Amino acid sequence: NLCVLQRAIGDGPGFAAIKQRKGPKLQIPQISLDALDALPFGPASPALDFVHLDVEGFEDRALLPYLQGLDDSDLPGAILLETNCREHWQDDCISRLQARGYRAAGATKDNTIFRRSA
Repeated sequence: NLCVLQRAIGDGPGFAAIKQRKGPKLQIPQISLDALDALPFGPASPALDFVHLDVEGFEDRALLPYLQGLDDSDLPGAILLETNCREHWQDDCISRLQARGYRAAGATKDNTIFRRSA
């Protein structure tokens, strides 16, 4: 099964401003944020097989709180993580993923896929 959600993810509920250019005009609308574990596939749902986040340097604050709330048996089998913005991370996602049993299984210049050992 595949579930694609276009949602703004943060470290908790709240709001953020997003810059959008509409022709010559710059608009900065407020959008609502959700924590990853507040979405329909949170800790009370069946385990996910795969997670892909594209949150432009906010991976640590979006992904790590979600993973902390899961038992090892409920962790996703694979995580595709945008690693080209890691200078913006406040916590090192890679070492935290490795501590939970994930290993890099492939990479591009922008992304790394981590798989969990069986």
